[in-house]
Amino acid sequence: MQRKHGDNSKISKVFLDIHGDHLLVNTENGELFYFGMRNTRLARGRPILRISNIHIESIAWNADSTPSTTKEILIGTRDGAVLETYLEISDYIPNSRYLRPLKTFSGSIVGLHVEKTGEIRDVVVATPLEVAVYSGRIGRKQGEITPVYGNFFDHANSGQFQELSGASTNSKIAILPRETSDPASGHAYYAWATSPGLFHGSVNQPSSPGDDSIFSNATLISYANLFRPFTKGKPVLPELSLFHILTLHENQLVAANRLNNQVVFTDTIPTVYLHEGTL
Repeated sequence: MQRKHGDNSKISKVFLDIHGDHLLVNTENGELFYFGMRNTRLARGRPILRISNIHIESIAWNADSTPSTTKEILIGTRDGAVLETYLEISDYIPNSRYLRPLKTFSGSIVGLHVEKTGEIRDVVVATPLEVAVYSGRIGRKQGEITPVYGNFFDHANSGQFQELSGASTNSKIAILPRETSDPASGHAYYAWATSPGLFHGSVNQPSSPGDDSIFSNATLISYANLFRPFTKGKPVLPELSLFHILTLHENQLVAANRLNNQVVFTDTIPTVYLHEGTL
């Protein structure tokens, strides 16, 4: 990575897009570096023009991205902001064509996901306290690279999962796109690791402002039923497949059937102790 001499910043987060083309590395100093995974000229990493002093917690990638552009994507930050940007790689230089604030929430944005149908977008936003879904139309100017979400959050239908008492600072969420989770139902699926346990269920599209039925079939799995032992305060990292929820807690890997909540696989992952990495 191209850095000033003697400048060693710890890596905060690493994000790889769904096609494996674009890799973003965020540091604790708020720097953002781009790696082109299919371009050796970008293999060392370059700072992104127009984006600095930002601490990213989550990204909603665009399925229409190409090796030379991410198209429009959403960024969730540590201080609760949701931003829209469009990264373009020209002459081996990554550039943000714009960076637009969209909405601020009361908590870090620990998860972001976008489902699309034509010009309709369903945006899932997760904080340590709640998961909300916004459904509305974007505004695209043909032939121009400009923000498409604009006033999306002001006019979208929305619904949210109830706030949780004693929310964990280690709250994490995984979302399975609807074309993968259950194409017939038209629902995406989520697994949300919170202090009370692992919530999971389908995400329904909100049909009106304040719709409270979007997570009507949520199920809770107690951590005591997944991990032995369970260490309170340590992260639980969920991922989803078509029929299973995979969770990692310290060195325990557990797979549970998401249809009946039964544990079907457990394994112990060898622990490797490393010195704290710097860039």
